[in-house]
Amino acid sequence: MLGFIAVNHLVVRFHEQEKALGRRLYALAQAEQSAGRVDRAIPYLRAAISYSRDNPQYQLGLARALRDTGRTDEAESYLIRLW
Repeated sequence: MLGFIAVNHLVVRFHEQEKALGRRLYALAQAEQSAGRVDRAIPYLRAAISYSRDNPQYQLGLARALRDTGRTDEAESYLIRLW
């Protein structure tokens, strides 16, 4: 029983760290976009999504960045998933 509790605690901490990393990566993407470097924001947004797959804000941000760089087919696929 104690082992189960310990493993559960580790899993919860791992997921919290993943979400925190996603937030940091999203913040880096926003900084790149604010500086007019939308193309450089895309890898950060993709990485943020990989750490927090359920966050629609990250997916919408990626769709907008893809749209802004002319990659409308990719942007459309993200927008359809969000819809």
